[in-house]
Amino acid sequence: ERPVWSADSRALYTAGGGPGPDLRYGLYRTDATSGSESALIAQGSSEQIPLVLAPYQASDGRIYALVEFAPAQGFTWDYPFRPALVALAADGSLTRLSDPLTATPVEALWAVDGSGVVVATVGADGSEQVIWQTTAQTMARKLPVTGRALAWAP
Repeated sequence: ERPVWSADSRALYTAGGGPGPDLRYGLYRTDATSGSESALIAQGSSEQIPLVLAPYQASDGRIYALVEFAPAQGFTWDYPFRPALVALAADGSLTRLSDPLTATPVEALWAVDGSGVVVATVGADGSEQVIWQTTAQTMARKLPVTGRALAWAP
């Protein structure tokens, strides 16, 4: 879903996550020159499904994404996807940087410097909310706007 370029434009990061008809779940890196692909977060067991949304590689090389490991048993399209912001280390370990979201994320827009992400969410009741979550392990802040089609102003 929505591949994004690496910080040096040498690779694409592709995430599969959130309920729905994904062909595979997780986070993958594809080398732009050779086309070779490597799994950064892949489904390693039949017990959990790695749901990944909005990967981003900061200029310092750190990779961030919204991630949740959903139970495979009973997983359906209407699963209440509530990922947390995580940082992915070079050794593949994940560090959780936030509490799980309280509503389903539908769109994310990263700060160019990687300091945080704006996330548009939709609650089970259809209510919309936009939050700002920093990568500094602070609490998310609700922004006084709603909607989608997020973009930075010039």
